[in-house]
Amino acid sequence: MNRRREQFIRIAMARLMTRYPFEPQRRATASKMYVRWLERKRKISKRAVRYENTFNRIDKRLVSRKTQQDTN
Repeated sequence: MNRRREQFIRIAMARLMTRYPFEPQRRATASKMYVRWLERKRKISKRAVRYENTFNRIDKRLVSRKTQQDTN
């Protein structure tokens, strides 16, 4: 396991101890929490890439319009 996952699972296990006293159930819940966290993180990064691509397209359009106006 990588270090970030180990740390996440350790913290989640501590937080879930009172709700789930049975360790295997607690570990399963903590693992599911980690998977959901990764999915949210990936969605956010995909949105950021999509936003950046949109911004670059708009910027290129504005630059091309400005150069067309300068030549006229």
